[in-house]
Amino acid sequence: MKISGIYAIKNLVNGKTYVGQTVDLNRRLYDHKRCLKKDMHHNIYLQREYNKYGFEKFEFTTLEQCDVELLDEKEIYWINKLKCTNNLQGYNMEGGGNKGKFVTEETRKKKIGSNNPMYGKKLSASHIQSLKIKNRANSKLLTESDVYDIKDGIANSVERNWLAERYNVARCTIDKIANCNNWEWVHKDINYKLKNIQSEYKKNRDKQVFELNNKGLSRAKISKIVGCTESTVTRILGKSSKHEKEERDALIVDDYKRGISKAEIIKKYSICNSVYTKAISEEYNKKINFEKKQAINMRDSGMMVKDIAEKLGYARTTISKWTR
Repeated sequence: MKISGIYAIKNLVNGKTYVGQTVDLNRRLYDHKRCLKKDMHHNIYLQREYNKYGFEKFEFTTLEQCDVELLDEKEIYWINKLKCTNNLQGYNMEGGGNKGKFVTEETRKKKIGSNNPMYGKKLSASHIQSLKIKNRANSKLLTESDVYDIKDGIANSVERNWLAERYNVARCTIDKIANCNNWEWVHKDINYKLKNIQSEYKKNRDKQVFELNNKGLSRAKISKIVGCTESTVTRILGKSSKHEKEERDALIVDDYKRGISKAEIIKKYSICNSVYTKAISEEYNKKINFEKKQAINMRDSGMMVKDIAEKLGYARTTISKWTR
């Protein structure tokens, strides 16, 4: 069972602490340990001191368990309480939370000139290529920790629009993470699972797009309901949607000719009133023009308006209008 909350990584030698949030405490702490042991942790300052003091000098603990909705608030609280953005007391480079993050002046200075750990270093061609791949992700909006939790959320069927709102990013950003197009190197152990989930998700999404299209909804409305762009809806529907629509409309017209009621047809094909009206409009106009000619001929032959109305099944005012 996954438990969400706030965790801490504390250096037992100097007391400096790193605080983070997660939707899965056990998994997240395990991943921190794994990254530190492999010398690949995203926080270079924490990694340096881990390399210096060793695993035994670090304590990995849960500070507080809380609901997912409170993670931002609690993370900010604990970072402030433990003064983790002070480089003498902690390893955090940001103030926590996913909205309105701040970066301390000390952290900014660490990234300038000779203070930057990469100052004066030349990167290999392979490293440059890996950075190009990483730069496809929007690192200004998300941290690796954020993406780790987003991937966990996707893998556990958390609603994607909710994830987009929580991390203050566009829905397409979440979809790119789910596709493993962006942030592919984060939480790589579940990429295969995410790709399978994404494949199934696309099948269900495409099916929903066709169903909504058959009900007569506009592509703009479909995109909002399904959670994708209008261009994606257009691509999904493609030419096949036109062919399917023509076949459906032909069946609707056949039922209309056979005298099946409007309510029954709408229910049978799961369509709205406007789709029904559009499908039968040509046949309806033909029927009206034919009956109008009948009414005129009957009136010319001397029949009374009330008798014509009764015979054709229209109101007297309609027959009067047709035969003026």
